[in-house]
Amino acid sequence: MHYNLAFPMKLLKKVFTEISLSLVISGLSVWLGLEGLAFPQDIITIEVTPNPIDIQAGGISTWQKEGARVFEASGDVRISQGKVMISADDAICWFYEQEAGQQTEAKMDVHCMGKVVLIQDRKKERYAELYVRLETTAGVVVNPYAGGGIGTLEEEPPGGLYPRTKKIKELGKGEFAVKKPLKDIEVISPPGEPEVVDIVADDLDSWIEGNTRIVVALGDVDIRRAKTTMKADNAILWFDQIEEAGKKRQVYKELYAQGNVTLITEKDVTTADKIFQNFKENKAIYINPRLKTPMPDMPPMVAYVKGKEMKQLTSEEYLLKNGTFTTCSFGHPHYHVRGAAVTITQRTYTPKKKQEKERYWEAVSRHNVFYVGKIPLAFLPVYKYSTREKEHLLRALSVGSSSRYGRFVRTDWNPYALGVFGPEPEIGKWSNLTIEADYLSLRGPAGGVNFEYDREDLGMEGLLDTYFISDKKASDQNPTKEKIEHKNRGRVLWRHRDQLTEYWRMDAELSLLSDRGFMREFFEREFKEGKAQETDLYFRRLKDNQGTTFLLKRQIHGFDTGLETLPQINYRLISQPLWEDRLNFTSQSEMSYLDFKIDDEMDVRSPKTFEKLKRTTGDSFRVDTDNTLSLPFQFWVMKVSPFVGSRVTGYSKSLEDTGPNDGPPEGRLIGSLGLDSSTSFWRIYSLESKLLRIHKLRHVITPEFRWVAAPVVTKDPDDLLQYDSRDAIDNFHSAVIRLRNRMQTRRGPPWKMRTVDLLDLGLELHLQGPTKETPRGFVTHNVGNAEGFVVPERDSFLQFDLRSQVTDRITLASERNEYNINDLQLDVFNLGMSFQRSPTWGHFVGYRFLKDTSTAMTIGTNILIGDKWNLNFGETFAFKTKTAKADSTSKNLASSFSFSRDAHDWTSGFSLNFDVANRNTTFSFFVQPKGIKRGTGRGYSF
Repeated sequence: MHYNLAFPMKLLKKVFTEISLSLVISGLSVWLGLEGLAFPQDIITIEVTPNPIDIQAGGISTWQKEGARVFEASGDVRISQGKVMISADDAICWFYEQEAGQQTEAKMDVHCMGKVVLIQDRKKERYAELYVRLETTAGVVVNPYAGGGIGTLEEEPPGGLYPRTKKIKELGKGEFAVKKPLKDIEVISPPGEPEVVDIVADDLDSWIEGNTRIVVALGDVDIRRAKTTMKADNAILWFDQIEEAGKKRQVYKELYAQGNVTLITEKDVTTADKIFQNFKENKAIYINPRLKTPMPDMPPMVAYVKGKEMKQLTSEEYLLKNGTFTTCSFGHPHYHVRGAAVTITQRTYTPKKKQEKERYWEAVSRHNVFYVGKIPLAFLPVYKYSTREKEHLLRALSVGSSSRYGRFVRTDWNPYALGVFGPEPEIGKWSNLTIEADYLSLRGPAGGVNFEYDREDLGMEGLLDTYFISDKKASDQNPTKEKIEHKNRGRVLWRHRDQLTEYWRMDAELSLLSDRGFMREFFEREFKEGKAQETDLYFRRLKDNQGTTFLLKRQIHGFDTGLETLPQINYRLISQPLWEDRLNFTSQSEMSYLDFKIDDEMDVRSPKTFEKLKRTTGDSFRVDTDNTLSLPFQFWVMKVSPFVGSRVTGYSKSLEDTGPNDGPPEGRLIGSLGLDSSTSFWRIYSLESKLLRIHKLRHVITPEFRWVAAPVVTKDPDDLLQYDSRDAIDNFHSAVIRLRNRMQTRRGPPWKMRTVDLLDLGLELHLQGPTKETPRGFVTHNVGNAEGFVVPERDSFLQFDLRSQVTDRITLASERNEYNINDLQLDVFNLGMSFQRSPTWGHFVGYRFLKDTSTAMTIGTNILIGDKWNLNFGETFAFKTKTAKADSTSKNLASSFSFSRDAHDWTSGFSLNFDVANRNTTFSFFVQPKGIKRGTGRGYSF
C-alpha cells in the first residue's frame, strides 16, 4: 500500500514537461528520443547501435527496479532506431541505468505485445509478441504524444504487461519473436501481495483504529485502483489490516465519496452526488446516479441511465429507483423511458472472430412511460434495453408517395423491446424478430414477419421471412402487366443451415409464392439480383480433398420452370497425388434422377420456347463421371501442367424427333486434353516522388496460358436430353492467354506502410474454335430462368481490365471490356472514375457501352455538410438505346436525390426517385434509429 501526494506528483509532471519530456540519467549522456533500434542479429539484420533509441506512446510511466529504470508504454507505441522501427499496442522497456553509467554502450530490453510490427529497411514483419535487447551509444529519448507528462510510480504496478515481462526475465527466455503469444508464461500473484491504491488529494490524513486503517482525503481527490479511477471533492477509505505468514497486508474494504463524484472504468462513466461502496460484499449505494456507457455502433453511440438512487445488489446486478434511460445526449433529452423500478445487469459475450469477452449492460424496466420531451405518449408494462443491441420498439418509419403503390406508410417494429417473451428472454440473445406493418393506398394493407436466428452453440442459423398484402388492383404495373387473379398475395421464405458435424453440413430452403408476378412487383431488387427462389434439401460432406453432396430439389409452383433433382448424389476428388506425387488426379462423379418442369402456361405465353423445351427435356436417370489426370512440373521459370481427361455420361432414355420417350438408354464419351502454364516476374525500382506519393516502385508481371480441346465427342448434343451445360458439350477447342501487369508502391507513415496498386492492367485473349452448326439449335437451361437460353455461337475476343489508384483521391476502373476479334469491333466497354475531392465530398462518373443495345452514363455525388447533413444525387442517362420496336431513342433511365440528417440517436431524411424503366416515381420521408441489429431495407423500394 502506498500513497502519492498531490504536490509531489504535479511537480514531477511539470518537470518532465518543461525539459521537453527528455529523461537525463546521471552518469551517462544518454538521451531518451526517436531515431531507431538496435536488435539482435537473429531478429534484426541492420546495424543501428550508433543511433539513439526513441520511445513514443500515448501514455508512459516509469519506476526504478534493482538498478534499472522501467518504462511502461501503452497506446500506439512506436520505438525506433535508425532504419528500424517497432509499433505495438503495449510495451515494457527495461533500461539498465546503473550499468549504463559504467560502460560506453547502454542496453535496453524491449517486450511488446498486441499488433506488433517490426520494420527494418524495407521489410515488415508482424508478430503477436516480441522480446529483444537493444544497444545504443547515442542515448535514449522518451516522448509521450501531445506533450503529456511521464508518470512516476513509487512501486511496480501489479497489472498490465509488466508482470508478464518480469516472468519472462525470471525464466531466462531470451530474445524471441512469435506469431502467437507464448502459452507457457503464467503470471500468478503471490498470496498476500498488497493491492496498490493510488490516492492523490490536496490534503491527506491517515490513522489506524484497531485492525482498520482509515484514510481521509480532502480536496480534488483522485483515487486509482487497477483499471478504475474515482474523482470526488472528499473521500474516506477503510482498509483491513491482515497478518498472514508473518507478513502484514492491507485489504481495500470500503469507500465513501461525496461531491461531484465521478467513477471511470474501462468504458463506463458514472457520476453521482454520493457513493458508498463495500468491496468485500460487492455492494454499493449511489445517490442521484448518472451512468454513461458506449454502444457497439458506427458511428459510436452512448446510452444514458439516471435515477434518484441506485443499489448494487451483487457484483453484476443493480437496482435503480425511478430511473430513466435514453440515448439522447442533451441535458433535457428529446425522448426517454421512465420506469418505477429498473434492474440493470452487467453481462458478457464473445464477439465473432474474437476470443476476448466484452461487457455490456442490460436494463429491464417495469411500469414505464415513454416521453417525447415532457409529453407522455405511451405506457409500457415491461421494457428491455441493451447496450449490446439497441432494443428500439420502433425500428423504422417511412412515409411518402409512389406512382406504383400510391401514398404509403411503412413501419418496422421490435416486439422483444416490449418484454413479451419475458423481461430477460433467452431467445433475444440468439435471434432477431421484426414485425412489418405497411399501408399502400393503391394496393391495400400489407405486413409480414422477419425472424433471424443464429445458434452458435448448436451450429445452426437461418431466417424466416414472410410478407402478405390484400391487393386492390386488377393487374401489376411491371412490364408484363400481369393480371392479378387473387387479391390475397404473399410469400413465405425459410432458409436454414445446420453444421451437423465437423465435416457434414445441411442446408434447407422453402419458398412459397402466391403467384408468378408477386416477387417482380413487390420485391423487384431481390427478384433481379438476389438468390433464386428454390425449395430444396442439401447435404454436404467435406474432408481434406474429398467432398460428397446430396441434393433434393422440386419446383413446387405451377408457374415454375427449372430443373428438378429427385435426388442428385455427387462425389468430388480434387488433386489427389499419384505415383509419388508426380501426377494429380481429379474426379467428379454424379448419379441422379432428373426432370425439367415447364411453366403450365408457357405453351401460350411463349410457344417457340415451349416447343424447344418440350422436345429436349423429360425425366430420366443420368450417370456422369468426369476424370482428369495432370502432370505438373517446373520448366525454367514456368509452372507447366499438361492434362488429359475423359467424361462419360449415360441416360436411361433417348430422344426421337417427336420428343423424349421410353427408348433404349443413351450414352456419350468425351475425350479432352489441354495444358496450363503460369509464372511471375517482378522488379523493384528505387523511385521517389512526393508529388505522386511514390516510395519505391514494384512491377509485377504474371503471364498465364491455358489450352483445352475436346476432339472426341461420340454423340451430338441435339440427340441428348438437355438439363444443364454438361449435356450441351460438343467438339471444341479454345485457348486463353492472360497477361497481368501491376505497378505497386508503398504509402503511409513509416510504421503503417501499405501496398497500393498504382496500375493494375489485365489482358485476356480468348481464341475459340469454330462452333459446329446444328440444324435444330439445342437448348440448355439455367435454374430459375423461365425460358432457358440458347447456347450462342461464341466469337474470339480480347478482354481487358484496368484499375488504377491514381492518387489517394482518384480511382480509375475499366473492367470486363470485350473486343470482338472476328468482327473487329467493340462489344462491351465500361469505364468509371471516383474522385474524393475532400473527406466530405466525393464524385463518381461511369460509362457503359453494349453493342447493338445501349450506351449509358451514370453520375453521382455525395456531400457531407457539417457533421450531420448528407446529400446524395444520382443520374443515369441512356444514349440511343434499342427499344422493343427495333428503333433507337435517348432518354433518362433513373434519377435519385436524397437528403438526410444524423441526429444523436436517429437518422432522418427524405428521398426522391424517378425510375423510368419501371415507370415508378417515389417520394419518401424516413426515420430510423441508430444502433439496431437489423437494417430495415426490404427487397422492394417504394
